[in-house]
Amino acid sequence: MVSSRTAAHLTLRKADEPGDAWDALVAELPGRHLFQTDAWARAKAPAGWRPERLVIEEDGQPVGAAQTLFRPLLLLGRTVCYVPRGPCVDPDDSEALGALLCGLKETARARGAILVTVDPDIREGHAGALAVLRQHGFRPAAEQVQFRTTMLLNLARPEEEMRAAMRREARYYVNVARRNQVSIEEGSSSDLPLFYRLYRETAVRQRFLLRPWPYYRAVWESLLASDRGRLFFARHGGGTLAGALIGHFADRAWDLYGASRNEGRELRPNHLLQWEIIRWARERGCTTYDLWGAPDRPGPDDPMAGVYQFKRSLGAHLQAWIGAWDYPVSRPLYFAWTVIVPRLLAVWRRASLRGSGSANT
Repeated sequence: MVSSRTAAHLTLRKADEPGDAWDALVAELPGRHLFQTDAWARAKAPAGWRPERLVIEEDGQPVGAAQTLFRPLLLLGRTVCYVPRGPCVDPDDSEALGALLCGLKETARARGAILVTVDPDIREGHAGALAVLRQHGFRPAAEQVQFRTTMLLNLARPEEEMRAAMRREARYYVNVARRNQVSIEEGSSSDLPLFYRLYRETAVRQRFLLRPWPYYRAVWESLLASDRGRLFFARHGGGTLAGALIGHFADRAWDLYGASRNEGRELRPNHLLQWEIIRWARERGCTTYDLWGAPDRPGPDDPMAGVYQFKRSLGAHLQAWIGAWDYPVSRPLYFAWTVIVPRLLAVWRRASLRGSGSANT
């Protein structure tokens, strides 16, 4: 039910809490997400992103928050502003959401941003939240930053019930992996170079963009060091067949990065790997496991059809979010950033994929 109070009862402030206190604040809010934590801000710092945080309060109690990341555009002398998987606020609370959006726009202007991009965990079709976004001048972004559609698995059930919810072939493949003595082991930061080699092999095979090693090292090391991430491997006969880096925060876990080798796929290591991750997340107290990317409209011709079927076999269901929304602070520069720059990046990505396809793995 939408709140009937007025925005006058709300107070917006710039947050100055240290990292642990900020995370504790966010953990209690609706829409809480790993990408709104201090660990994620530190993970993105080497790429030039700098955080600024806002809190909306009612009677001294936080009812919403937003971690904004600013990155300078040196050639333009301006910045871009991104709120990864935020703001964190009850989508039914139109006053708090509106106050946060106003604060974001003011902060963006003060920091010389050409746009503000938000992509909160608000379910697709939420009429109230969409109306507030439009009211404050936000428009659907031309391109998504994160996956607009994900696969969610309910962990707030007995283990036997979750296993029964898996498709029969998935349960069978878990047993195949066990019979073939595939083992699941937890890794550490010293295993990250190995994980990157697996990830690079996967990128070449599936033809997705691969960033340089220093980028991933910064993100992965930050998540592991802050206990916001765990690294798992599926191994057999002394070799590593697959791996996954799992993010976790509050009552949720995310399958952020997955990798596997061509060899040993008949042993079905990924099914056992995911089942053991599900068990680990549930034991940790997570009630939702987000298996991350999925096609917007599943179909046999979609490039992610196989990924979708694999995640569906684990018992996960498709969930679409409202996606990314932009507020153009400067309309001319916004046009350049959203139309001209993507065309140039598309050329670079095609060249990058051609290069990675011929690289040694």
